[in-house]
Amino acid sequence: MVRAPADVLRWIAANGEAPHAGQYEILRSDAQYKLAVCGGGFGKSWTASKIAESYALTGNRSWEISTTYDLSDRIFDGCWDTFAGRGWIRRPGSSRGDRKILLPGGGIIEGKSADHPDSLIGQTLDHGDFDEAATYGGDIFWGKVFPRIARAHGTAFVITTPRGRRNWIFRLYQSILQGHREKSPAWMRWAVWKLPSWVNDIAFPGGRNDPEILAAEQRYRDAGMDGLFEQEFGAEFVTLHGRVYKRWSEANNVVDHAVAERGIRDWYLGIDWGHRNPCAMLVIGRTHEGDWRVVEEFYERGRTPAEILAAVVEIRSRYPITTIYYDPEDPGQGAGVRSAMPRGVAVQAAWNDTDPGRLAVATQIGRKGGLLVSRNCKNLIDEIEDYHYPEESERRETESPVKVHDHACDALRYVIATATRGEQSHVRPARHA
Repeated sequence: MVRAPADVLRWIAANGEAPHAGQYEILRSDAQYKLAVCGGGFGKSWTASKIAESYALTGNRSWEISTTYDLSDRIFDGCWDTFAGRGWIRRPGSSRGDRKILLPGGGIIEGKSADHPDSLIGQTLDHGDFDEAATYGGDIFWGKVFPRIARAHGTAFVITTPRGRRNWIFRLYQSILQGHREKSPAWMRWAVWKLPSWVNDIAFPGGRNDPEILAAEQRYRDAGMDGLFEQEFGAEFVTLHGRVYKRWSEANNVVDHAVAERGIRDWYLGIDWGHRNPCAMLVIGRTHEGDWRVVEEFYERGRTPAEILAAVVEIRSRYPITTIYYDPEDPGQGAGVRSAMPRGVAVQAAWNDTDPGRLAVATQIGRKGGLLVSRNCKNLIDEIEDYHYPEESERRETESPVKVHDHACDALRYVIATATRGEQSHVRPARHA
């Protein structure tokens, strides 16, 4: 049986912290199950970490679940830092690397990954935090974890940015609202919120008209991604449709090879691995003005890792490439490329956060001269022109683009998104005193 958690608001105050108004509404709720649909920068991870801490303080077991282990660290690390700062992580078995906290009073907090469902097998569970839950299937919640929580009469906190209307989070949101209207006993156990980014008045003191919010809105609009702004910042359930890169046109973005090669200062190679699917590699340059040029493509199916490596070496012999970004799904092939490159060539896994990555590419496409592609890169050009969100007839769980013929698009995204990551205007995380 779950022990009543510590008073979370009192615990937060004891740590010299303070929630903003939106977080306060969530934290003060005594609902058994909670769903919070929030914009980026709301402070989702901090909120979840405080709830997890309050349960661990009274000897309960909590899991912090996200799409990957690395993403679960956003909550787990907050808990670790809080308890380590008080000198409370002393029990044998506690390990930051293994994502496990064991407190003297018996409380346990563990970081878990939805893409490793075997890690979700275990005993009954007192509390679960489900971070960015729209990015993984409802089977993780309903099939793997919720039964363990229910057997313990435990609690759950589901918190996420929305990902359209095709997934389990939207269905859950609608079911809770309808259940509340009908006074259904089962659904009355749930509390639900939809909270845009600007509710966080610590990060965005100007609210909806905060300069950072307005700048982000303009950037999305310039890139032809207005709907994505409403999703990422407004916490709206948006149905994305049509072409992903709406500002792309052959007249503005495709040039002769000689034009594409002019004025390049920095040289990159983007790699999307493939065997049954094509392996796509793009030679990409950046000019002194910060514009992007795609000069050459390698696009072949059925190549072995050794043959792909040989192609990388051959391409590197013809271009002064100093940075290679590769698909992080296969770190082994990345290590092979790294070992074959001379000193001075940086080889690293690409940043693979897809929505901001596509925004980074769309921003360059929308700028005059921001992205020019050699007309010799026929596969990349064809992919960009066909890159689209699913139609209503294509039943899918997410609002991601259709995952067909997107290999060169991915290689392009790896380079531009990773190289410009520090330059992009991101939502600031919630800050707490």
